[in-house]
This record gives sequence, C-alpha cells and structure tokens, in this order.
Amino acid sequence: LGLSADRPPIGNLSTEEDLYRLVNEVLPVINLDSLILFVRMHAVSTPSGTYLLPADCDPLRPQEGLPLRRFLDAVMDSPATNKLVLMDVAQVDYDPNVGWFGNDIRHHIERALHSRPDEAGNLCLICSADGGQTSWSSVTVQQSVFGAVASYCLHGGVDADGLGERGRRDGLLFAGEVAACLEQNVADWSLRHRSALQKPFHLQIGDDFPIAGVNALLTLPTFFADREPLARAGVARNEQR
Repeated sequence: LGLSADRPPIGNLSTEEDLYRLVNEVLPVINLDSLILFVRMHAVSTPSGTYLLPADCDPLRPQEGLPLRRFLDAVMDSPATNKLVLMDVAQVDYDPNVGWFGNDIRHHIERALHSRPDEAGNLCLICSADGGQTSWSSVTVQQSVFGAVASYCLHGGVDADGLGERGRRDGLLFAGEVAACLEQNVADWSLRHRSALQKPFHLQIGDDFPIAGVNALLTLPTFFADREPLARAGVARNEQR
C-alpha cells in the first residue's frame, strides 16, 4: 500500500509509524472495488480499551500502540466498496509476566463494528481465534495456521468454493466462503495437532462480495505440500546458524 512515488509503500505493519500511516494517510484514499488487509500482531485488552501492538511497542505499555477502535474506524471510513480484514491477533491469550490476564478481543471488535453498521459498506472481518483461544503456528508451513489457510483462500483454493450458509460452487470465492473455510480448517487442525480448539470467527456487515476466482487444481493438500520443502529448508538454515 502506498500513496505516491516520494513516499515509500507500506510493505508491512511492523512499526508504530507504519500503523499510523495506514490509518491516517492510506486508508482514507484507497478508493478501490475491494480492499484486503491482513494484520498479524499482538492485540491486548486493557481497562482503557484494546490496542494493536507493533514490533517496536513495549508490551508493558500497550497504550502506546494503536487503539483497535481507531483502526476499525479507519477501515469503515475507507471509500473502498468491499473490505476484507483478516486479523491474526490472538497469539497471546494471557501472560501474567506482563500483566495480561485475559484478552477479550471479540467483545471490542463487535462493539466497534455494531456501533456503525450503516457506515461500513460491505465489510467482512475474520479474526483468527475466539475468546480464550490461541492462534497456533505450524513448523510445517513456517507461519500461523490461520495465515496459511487464508493464503490458500486468497490464491483461489477450490476447497473453499461452496462453503458456508450462502456458499455456492460458482467458480468465485466470496468473503463468506473464505470465513467458512478458515473456521472449519483451522479448528480441525488445532484439535488434531494441538488438542485445543482454535476457531476463527467472522463479522459481516452489508453484502457478501467476491474475493478471488477459483483455481480448480489448488486443493488444500497440494497447497501445503508445495510449502513443506521450503519450510524444511528454512528449518535447516536455522539449525545451521
């Protein structure tokens, strides 16, 4: 995401400056048919609100991060017609070492979105885990399971086609089908490999909308099989270090 040649694009949201540039400069002028945001960082609930914590934020002072409400307001205010927000923000449920005792992110997300349902356009927000759950990572794919399945869907994975209450096999992946694929496959993986439930949840405002065309050859097994050699090579390099 970027604005002009003289301002570098935001390749990721690794710093506080990146986050504030996103909400103050980029989102207000993104006039696209469809906007897709993937946010992977800690989110912490405190008595004063919930905050997104970039890499350069002190976890002992979460108020120095970006208020979740401000981020969601910027997304809802964006002139983009359709907005898909993927939030992998549940890596830590609680950590008494830094004073985190529970992390009820869902409550804060629901309150923010439901406060302005008529102003958000077509918006689908998918969060990686429900309250009291953890967003797990996989050594096999070298990333979070939520992120891996989301990537599969955004590449047009055929196993997502037709999922969900309103899903239909029509060669297009809609936001609701992406949400259903994540909820089903992340929950199955977490129960099988971690013996703990991680079930993403989603909130939809407005109409459902298409995200990607379906690749009939891209199944979940083939998608993950292609990534295993790269993951093994990464593990080998880390071991050599």
